Amino acid sequence: MNKKRVVFCITLIALIFSENIFAMGIEESHDLDKEKISNTNNYITISDSYDNTVEIEKPINRIVVNEMGGAFAALRSLDAENLIVAGSSYVKLNEAFFPEFKNLPIISDESQTVNDELIIKLDPDLILSKPSFATMISDVVKDEIAVVQLSFNSVEAYRKLGNILDKNDKANEFISWIESYTDIIDQRISTLSEEEYTDVFAYYGGEYGITDPPPYGTFGKENSLRNDLIKRAGGRSITSELSGDWITVDAEWIIKQNPKLILRECYVYKSNPELGYSINDTTNAKKLLNSILNDQVAFQNSDAVKNNNVHLIYGDLIEDSWFISLIYMAKWFHPDMFADLDPIKMHQEYLTRFQHLNYDLETQGVFSYSSNQKEI
Repeated sequence: MNKKRVVFCITLIALIFSENIFAMGIEESHDLDKEKISNTNNYITISDSYDNTVEIEKPINRIVVNEMGGAFAALRSLDAENLIVAGSSYVKLNEAFFPEFKNLPIISDESQTVNDELIIKLDPDLILSKPSFATMISDVVKDEIAVVQLSFNSVEAYRKLGNILDKNDKANEFISWIESYTDIIDQRISTLSEEEYTDVFAYYGGEYGITDPPPYGTFGKENSLRNDLIKRAGGRSITSELSGDWITVDAEWIIKQNPKLILRECYVYKSNPELGYSINDTTNAKKLLNSILNDQVAFQNSDAVKNNNVHLIYGDLIEDSWFISLIYMAKWFHPDMFADLDPIKMHQEYLTRFQHLNYDLETQGVFSYSSNQKEI
């Protein structure tokens, strides 16, 4: 891997780690997540995912996306991708999923630098950002342009975005579709006893996720996205009580815990990625899986390896399309209970109906690889 790309990869992963309007004559207010938003002829005021109250001038016709994939995909799901006028350099790495954005002006790059001058020149009405990206924006820009921080790891963020863009019907359609799947999981998992939850070791590799372990990068109690998804799918993250967000543990700790299931996330921002929209064979996935099964001392004698319960999953499904990763997890954690659910069918419907992509999962992409069944 060349030096520049290593810096780029480390920067992108470091950015992930740091996660996790009033006017005269108010026309209407909407209940939203037990909060009030105000919507007038000229402004909308909303509380974002991080409890910031933001006043946005209407109409909203130009949006800068200063984060990774979640906001881009969310805007497409609400038929609002045409509003995007600039974005982060992440879309260049994931061109197979974001083909229409390949020539998009880039306002934040691999050096974590935001081009404030370009943002001002583009004159957007709104900047969508994550907290780690928002801190990179200068106060000069924030004083001129509304910055809304939304975390698209729950349906509430889509509902907020629908309110902001006056796309409530489309947001409700998308949320209803998501819940047609997730409600099935919630109902069935609710029948499990605590003892029936599956012990899971979820990890992202070694240092920055682009090197081989040890140490083993995993997720502590502050990483609510992974912990909540695993629990919702009927699992118990064995690292969920450890301090921190993206953390590391050593092999001896894992051996002592003896995980029943191993869940390894894989990303595209590295040399020779194993999974993703641009991957069309399982060569690298098979190589990584064999390494976990045979070469990594932390796992060799674990129940997960003995019982062929080791699974690779494309990390962006967790980061940006959590509802799809939830189906995968539920089937892996409780295969008999969820034999009737098909994550590939859901994924294809998402890509065709909401992402408007001409992308056939039967011939393109690899998003999971397992020791007991290859791809689902």
